[in-house]
Amino acid sequence: MCIFRPGIKVFICAPGKAQSAKIAKEKLFEIYDIFPLLKKELIGDGAYGVDYVSLSFRNGSKFDVVSPLGS
Repeated sequence: MCIFRPGIKVFICAPGKAQSAKIAKEKLFEIYDIFPLLKKELIGDGAYGVDYVSLSFRNGSKFDVVSPLGS
């Protein structure tokens, strides 16, 4: 969705902070293995932390994994 809609801001809320970021990171790397050209749409490699994932795309879109329970 972020690639086909320029300038969109997408986020996913998940209940567990560390668990949601870990799952998102694993799934993104699986997608990159299947479709390696998608990685070229990102600015940099993305930001992967213990409790967050943030991706910025060349067309101005952003994708974040956040936790509503985090302070």
